Amino acid sequence: MKTRAVQSVYNLPFSEFQAAIASEVPYEGQITLSQYPLGGWSSLNFLGFEDGIPKFIAKIPPRLDGTDFQKLYSIHDLLSQQDICSQPLGIGEIGDDQKIPYFLLEYAEGKIYSDPNDIRGEHFNQLKHTLWKLNQLEIPNARKYNEGSEYVNWIMSSLKLKHAKWKKRFDNDMIDLLNQFWSNVEGVHQKISEMDWNPVTIHGDLYERNIVFQDNGVSLLDLEECCVADMFYDLAYLFTQSYTTSSIEENHFVKKGIPKDHWQNLELIALVSVISWSFKWLIDSAFEDVEPNLVAIVGRSTVVDYLETKTKLLSSFLIR
Repeated sequence: MKTRAVQSVYNLPFSEFQAAIASEVPYEGQITLSQYPLGGWSSLNFLGFEDGIPKFIAKIPPRLDGTDFQKLYSIHDLLSQQDICSQPLGIGEIGDDQKIPYFLLEYAEGKIYSDPNDIRGEHFNQLKHTLWKLNQLEIPNARKYNEGSEYVNWIMSSLKLKHAKWKKRFDNDMIDLLNQFWSNVEGVHQKISEMDWNPVTIHGDLYERNIVFQDNGVSLLDLEECCVADMFYDLAYLFTQSYTTSSIEENHFVKKGIPKDHWQNLELIALVSVISWSFKWLIDSAFEDVEPNLVAIVGRSTVVDYLETKTKLLSSFLIR
């Protein structure tokens, strides 16, 4: 991923953006923001400092429309009481010409892995325990999916709304790739039609950079997709979505106790999720619906490469 200093956020000069955020955080020292966003493809996340010490994260959405930080605040407020995530600090909007939503939360210092296969031993046990705690909770107004096909339909719903845009802008190779994906999704529905499904509260977007390992446990990040779905989906998604790996190493014990066919069905659903998200990102970025810094940092070619890799993987998984 490219590293570049941000000069403005949604056309608001960075100095003004920093000053506006500084006025909203509950700290008394000198507040500064790093001009280099933290990693992530779906939002801009800036590390905030008080007198040079990391204290908070300022989260800015990829688009100005359709952002529901109130829901995210409520989730963090509830889960932070169970030591599952960081304490939220506030939400609001800044800017005069256009209102820029923001979400502030405490900074969680710790270790973040770059490859989920490296999460082993005590750290893996800590992760499983944190996910188990999350599974036991009820999130008010959380979306609930009672079976795998229902979850896949939800994943695909927003892409279907953008489908018409796609054909007006992109080349034949990408259109062919999208058509292949539609066909593959039908195959996924057939594969998972009779799968077992044990719905509990899950993270919904658990990838390696959303997991911070600390001395006393694990802190989870980016809980926007928190919902009620299969209890093993988070672990299957964690390994399936990885940019650096396509599968679990044979000597990793993550699948211990999970039936092989159930794990494979969850892998299919996870692939549908990351492929659908990639298509939506490309459509939005092509029509300038994504914050320009996010497009520049992530890069269209990176998303295309990821999309092509995961599409091939989905096709191969459907015939195993």
